[in-house]
Amino acid sequence: MELLREAVLGATAGGGAVLSAARAREGFGLLCTGKSATLTQMDETLQQKCEDGDAWLTLMFRHAVAGRGLSGWGEASEGVLVEATMDDHEQVFCFLRFLDTDCDGVISQDDFCAALRHPDRWPKFRRQASSHAAS
Repeated sequence: MELLREAVLGATAGGGAVLSAARAREGFGLLCTGKSATLTQMDETLQQKCEDGDAWLTLMFRHAVAGRGLSGWGEASEGVLVEATMDDHEQVFCFLRFLDTDCDGVISQDDFCAALRHPDRWPKFRRQASSHAAS
């Protein structure tokens, strides 16, 4: 959430800048042309935004890496890539669901602004490592 907030604020904002309602709405406008977006549409838009700047690239880097094709052959590398892709898609899905503050299946401008402007509501814990990494 902090990375998304930084991407919306932009590089010129500087540390400690406040995300105003107007700037949050403007940030939503950078991502969506309509009044709302499905989770899939928002995912695709965020992936496309990676090409527009470092802040967006930082936000979606793992998703882009996990979605890459195999560069070599071998059962082990394919298994690791499949697991990483599944883990990453789950995390991105949870992230997108968090943006849908009213849980109606679409991310509206109001949802987006409410999610970004209230850091006190952001998740405070990290997910445990996958079972394969622990063994």
